[in-house]
Amino acid sequence: MGVKEDVDIAFQNGLNDRGPADLTRQINDKDIQIKKLCAEIGSLEFQISDYQQIVKELTEKLETYESLHGTVFKPARNSEEKK
Repeated sequence: MGVKEDVDIAFQNGLNDRGPADLTRQINDKDIQIKKLCAEIGSLEFQISDYQQIVKELTEKLETYESLHGTVFKPARNSEEKK
C-alpha cells in the first residue's frame, strides 16, 4: 500500500484531526517497523540455512553409521496402536 492510500485511510478513520505531522510520524514509524521486520526475516533465513546444514550433516553421519552397523531406527511393530 502506498503513502496516498495510507493518508486516505487515515482521513477515513478520523486521524486527520491530529494533522499532517502525526501522519508523517505514523508513516515513518511504519517504515522503521518494516525495516526491523525485514532484518528479522533475514536473521531467520540465516538460522534456517544453518539448521538445514546441520540436518544434512547429521543425515550423512547417520547413513554412514547405518551402512557400517545396520539400521538404527526401526518402525514400531504395531504403529497403529502407538499413535
